Amino acid sequence: MVIRAFLILLVISITFFVAIFNFKKFKTTPIKYFIYFIGYVFISETIANIYLSKGVNTVIINNVYSIAYTFFNLFFYSILIKNKKSKKIGYIMMFFFAISLIINQLYFQKFEHRLQTYTFILGLFLVTFLVFIYFLEIMNSNKIIYVTRLSEFWISTGIIIFNFGFIPVLVVAELIKWEGVYHYILLFVNVIMYGCFITGFMVSKKEYNV
Repeated sequence: MVIRAFLILLVISITFFVAIFNFKKFKTTPIKYFIYFIGYVFISETIANIYLSKGVNTVIINNVYSIAYTFFNLFFYSILIKNKKSKKIGYIMMFFFAISLIINQLYFQKFEHRLQTYTFILGLFLVTFLVFIYFLEIMNSNKIIYVTRLSEFWISTGIIIFNFGFIPVLVVAELIKWEGVYHYILLFVNVIMYGCFITGFMVSKKEYNV
């Protein structure tokens, strides 16, 4: 488990380095917020790896990440999406997710003791739905012509792959505690997702960014 966590941290580190190296292309766009978030993920995973190496439980760090992942992506896509009605959907989702966190804490999974799998699964579904709204908007705009040059397209592709790969794993892990497979698939979907992020940062040109 420690080795797999280190490999994920390594992939995140490479992604963060590539993002910083290409930051000039994104400093006037919403993508800069995504780079800041990767910086947070890098710090969070570094701390988690230190704790894991010492045998310390990382449940709180993981729960904070799952909440941050959901809120950030809902916020991020609410910025990327241009349609005003669709933007409101993102804001409503953030409110709905906040309520679900309170309910989960009060009645199901205590934040400090158990992984917040119920709310994380819900968050993954909400983010996925909002990303699909973004994709539909892109398909109906002139951006479709140079879509593969958009960093936001590659970021979205990576998130969709991660969410679709991780949702069934979380469900299985919750129901039958199949933790061995859980960690291997977690490594795989992380590598794919961050690989997409790296591709987006590298192939995107400044004039194509939002």
